Amino acid sequence: MAYSTDADLQAIRSSIMDLGVTDWSDFHDLAATAIDDDIEVKWYRKASNAAGYDWRYTAFNSALMLNSATQLLNLSCYKTFFLIYRYLAQDTTFELDAYGQQRAYWAGQYDEELVRVIEKGIDYDWDSSGSIDDYEKANERPARRIKRV
Repeated sequence: MAYSTDADLQAIRSSIMDLGVTDWSDFHDLAATAIDDDIEVKWYRKASNAAGYDWRYTAFNSALMLNSATQLLNLSCYKTFFLIYRYLAQDTTFELDAYGQQRAYWAGQYDEELVRVIEKGIDYDWDSSGSIDDYEKANERPARRIKRV
């Protein structure tokens, strides 16, 4: 499931459809896969432990990110732009031409946005109830106290 569309890309860069490709949907799908992988590694593992789950036994499920359409929109656009410009620059030299510069720019934007999204927290439906409650929104959960005798 892609988190962005060509219209979303055009809202950021109006000339993106003038590069000789009429549909970037494959790149949106690749971006969604990369985002899911990054979120699993950089957010889910820590967040699942904080929620009381072991990430090795409770697999990350992107369908449980209920507000992903809004929370991950910019992230998806930036990753899609990176993939598009990487594709367009694939036959160029190692020198950074215009496409290479764009690729580097969007990679930086993606990295910054990923940090912002993770710091803000992701609305993840831990109990698969179909809604996010206040407990699920909390980034910090009370630690368990162990009393030793």
